[in-house]
Amino acid sequence: MPEEKNWYVGYVRSCQERRVVSALLAAGEECYLPVRKERRRWSDRVKTVEVLLLKGMVFIRTTNARRVPLLQGIYGLCSFMADKSTHRPVTIPDAQMEAFMFMVDRSSKPVTVSTAYFSPGDNVRICYGSMAGLEGELIRIGGSHRLVLRLQNLLCAMVEVEVADVEKI
Repeated sequence: MPEEKNWYVGYVRSCQERRVVSALLAAGEECYLPVRKERRRWSDRVKTVEVLLLKGMVFIRTTNARRVPLLQGIYGLCSFMADKSTHRPVTIPDAQMEAFMFMVDRSSKPVTVSTAYFSPGDNVRICYGSMAGLEGELIRIGGSHRLVLRLQNLLCAMVEVEVADVEKI
């Protein structure tokens, strides 16, 4: 029976994220590099560029047995995120990873990421718009409403949503 694949958070060398993703794809591994599009202005033009959402990190879906060979074989991949108390590699459940990818890829507003811990709030589901069906935790920051999806209490991905677009679960 083949070993189960999980999502791991890999740390990479500075400015090597895209190179590591290319090497992982060439090695047949599933990976995800969260990016957002931004408009940047230069003195002579305005250009849309892809900006990394999490610098120094890449998400890799692989088996536990493949982690060490990947570290040895992929230049720029330094280590995997580990739980500070158990020192075991952190795995992200598939449903949470899919929700995170959905939020990053479909949001019409900028997605921000914070390592700060947020106190629990109401669980909500977005009913309307491009992110309809997405579930998360609603919190209030500085008077605006933001949808927060928790990833194993390590990261919180946030996006602004209108209160009228969500319903309490």
